[in-house]
Amino acid sequence: MADEPVTHDNLQLFGRQVFDSTVEEDENGTRSTRSLPGFYEIYTQIDGVDVVIDRRKAPGLLTDIARAQKAKADAAPPSDETPAPPAE
Repeated sequence: MADEPVTHDNLQLFGRQVFDSTVEEDENGTRSTRSLPGFYEIYTQIDGVDVVIDRRKAPGLLTDIARAQKAKADAAPPSDETPAPPAE
């Protein structure tokens, strides 16, 4: 029997933010944990296994997304919010 390649049709893409943390110590020696934005991963699932396709630093990517959404909203034509005349 010949080896046949394994294929998967209709794979979906997912995205998730993976937070990071750091432990900082102040001048009194008190330690505190601070949450960091971490990374944004683009992945798919193959037979129940998450397979990361790309990993980017979250702050830059999230800023780019917010900028694109704002530009899209600014470019949209203003909605006509003139109230309709009262019906008689």
